[in-house]
Amino acid sequence: MNTITVEEKEELISVLQSNQDRLLLVLDAINADLFLHRSSDDKWSVAELVEHIILVEKSVLKGIQKKGATPSEQEIASALDHSQMKEKAHDRSRKIDAPDPFIPKNIFASKETAIVAFKEHRKNIGEFITTTTLPLKQIGFPHFIFGMLNGMSWFLFMAEHCERHILQMEEIKENYK
Repeated sequence: MNTITVEEKEELISVLQSNQDRLLLVLDAINADLFLHRSSDDKWSVAELVEHIILVEKSVLKGIQKKGATPSEQEIASALDHSQMKEKAHDRSRKIDAPDPFIPKNIFASKETAIVAFKEHRKNIGEFITTTTLPLKQIGFPHFIFGMLNGMSWFLFMAEHCERHILQMEEIKENYK
């Protein structure tokens, strides 16, 4: 099995940390009322978006761990490189309905609680990346829009998926009256 290099681990952690910093900056500029505000019944609040991000990322991590028990003997090519993934994820012209397991249940009553949960969650991901000996490039499973992604690409997906919702949070803030 070929584990990823220290440099590759550092790159993943850097991308995720930069993304986390950006999310926290956006959340810092959102007041308590706006955090919980839904502009309509079919739109999520910022609180629900944070919950959705965590739900998706936890599922991805479980998928990587599960597939890591029986990795491929060779590297799995991802259908998209990082720049293609970024472009596709950031395109907000197309609404994407979340699969049922990733629909938020409205668990965060305050911004502070959501921030603590998000930081703890991302800390766990960072620890996993830092300590894993799994051959991430030999672990793969498909995304319902992006196609096949290997373990490395799934971590990059986390950042770009989160960024998509950061853009959505900025739209919510901009349109809040």
